[in-house]
Amino acid sequence: MANFNESYSPGPVPRSASRVASASTTDPAPQRQKEVQDVHERVGRILEHIHDAGFNSVDSFFLSYYTSSFAESSAARSAQETSRLQGLPALIDDLSVKSRSWSPWECSRYRYAIVRSAANLLQSELNGLSKKRYSSEIQIWQNMQRNPNLARPSSVGAGLMNSLEDIAADLRLTLRDEVPTLQSFIAILSADASETLRAERVQLLLSTMQLITSTKDKVLQDIVSWVNTRQRAHRSRRYTLDSNQDEKKD
Repeated sequence: MANFNESYSPGPVPRSASRVASASTTDPAPQRQKEVQDVHERVGRILEHIHDAGFNSVDSFFLSYYTSSFAESSAARSAQETSRLQGLPALIDDLSVKSRSWSPWECSRYRYAIVRSAANLLQSELNGLSKKRYSSEIQIWQNMQRNPNLARPSSVGAGLMNSLEDIAADLRLTLRDEVPTLQSFIAILSADASETLRAERVQLLLSTMQLITSTKDKVLQDIVSWVNTRQRAHRSRRYTLDSNQDEKKD
């Protein structure tokens, strides 16, 4: 049976083949054709090795590769760790880009699986969050009961407001640690945006989610909220573009 861990090493290139390769350097088309053919041949050999090793498919092999528990000192464990840390994230990023050229039928299930995986991560974090109560949250709630206009600085004394702002800042940092996936999602969503534009994007996302899940009796209210959010986002984006153009002129 063929050994999957064996590395493929081609034999020496005949002189006649060397002359052909040298002569074709002026025309890239034959070289590209050869590269495609080489990829097809290599993939074919790998598929044979995977089948000979007892795997039903490439997918079942990679599932075992990424999820099996190998001995700590084994080469498989070392390769698995490197792949989990570096290879797998890069592979997912590449697939996200290159899947755009697939047919709609081929890419639809892949994209759904990616969205479902992300949603499961977010749901898990939010479920954990819903089961917790924080001391700072209780303090804010107790003050809200005593003063319904707590969010308005003029409604409370300066000393109390400073204390509540410190409590709120601590709670904000705590929540960031509690929902790292959500934090990453927001960071990726607004990586190229200013702080103001980032906040507008998040608000637009929330408003859009609210609208598409709206009930019939609230759809007009949610539409109005969505339009207002869109207008604010548009103004922020236009202001940011104008500011950037002014900076370039200076």
